[in-house]
Amino acid sequence: MKRSRLEETTTIEWGESHRAVLFLGSSGDAFLVNSAGGFILAGLREGQGDRAIAARLAKTFDIAPARAARDVAAFLVRLRERGIVPNEE
Repeated sequence: MKRSRLEETTTIEWGESHRAVLFLGSSGDAFLVNSAGGFILAGLREGQGDRAIAARLAKTFDIAPARAARDVAAFLVRLRERGIVPNEE
């Protein structure tokens, strides 16, 4: 089982907007994420699964559940591409 590098990251959020800068300590890379990305990161850090995060995202941002699920899936793809969360097995 591949290990998540999410615990190696530092996230700096500002205000209630959930916008954030994600720092990957092992490489020094930094990523600016929008409010939805910051919200998803917070859910991942809390140990929530993608379905739970998508449901909360839909409710919080008043968007369709299907769109929220797509947004979460797309963001997870980006995190996997950068090696921050492991690929699904």
